[in-house]
Amino acid sequence: MGNGGVTALTKTRRIGAYSRPTALAKLDGRTREAALLRTTREALVAHVGGQPSAVQSVLIERAAILALRLAVMDAKAPGGALTERDAREYLCWHNAYVRTLRELGIKGVPERGPTLAEVLASMPVSGHVKPARAGETAAGADGTAAPPNPPSGRSVPPDAAAAGA
Repeated sequence: MGNGGVTALTKTRRIGAYSRPTALAKLDGRTREAALLRTTREALVAHVGGQPSAVQSVLIERAAILALRLAVMDAKAPGGALTERDAREYLCWHNAYVRTLRELGIKGVPERGPTLAEVLASMPVSGHVKPARAGETAAGADGTAAPPNPPSGRSVPPDAAAAGA
């Protein structure tokens, strides 16, 4: 032991409200703090639609770190007894957290509707309609006839065709 009695395995420092970002980056994933960072990131990624842009990724990371700092500070003072410095820091972090969340958007991305491919795949294949030429009527698979197309080749809605006749 030529290194003064220090072994290769050193005790890691506890994560606190004032921990440096480099210490937060070293969390191994098994602690409560790492779990809070992970769940916050996952929730915010889902909130922005699952594919965050580069800017959204930075905001999500910042929001996760601020959420961790606030949670640690909440645990530090369960009765609400914070020092004056802690109270100022808490207020600053809370305001920064709210602004970051606001920048990500209060309302999440609405759920995506079906794509055109999904809609077309759900349609029945039978019932093919033959396109009509100018002056002809198109007959569907059920035998009903569509209104005739005008000579210009533009289709006219049935209400407009009836109104013009």
